[in-house]
Amino acid sequence: MFPRAALILLTVSVLDAQVTFDRILHADKEPQNWLTYSGTTLGQRYSTLNQITPDNVKDLTMQWAFQARSTEKF
Repeated sequence: MFPRAALILLTVSVLDAQVTFDRILHADKEPQNWLTYSGTTLGQRYSTLNQITPDNVKDLTMQWAFQARSTEKF
């Protein structure tokens, strides 16, 4: 069982990591941070970031991949 001090510290760190309702409501002001599953509450799954363009997309390289241990559907 956790000592009481460790439990309090864990609780404070979890509460500190919460995203406020105001940030979620105005998520379009933070396009680099997808605060909800679809980016914003509009659910458009569209990013206004412009680092990737038709001219430089050919230079992208794969940085990581996830391979499931099963061939079953998720």
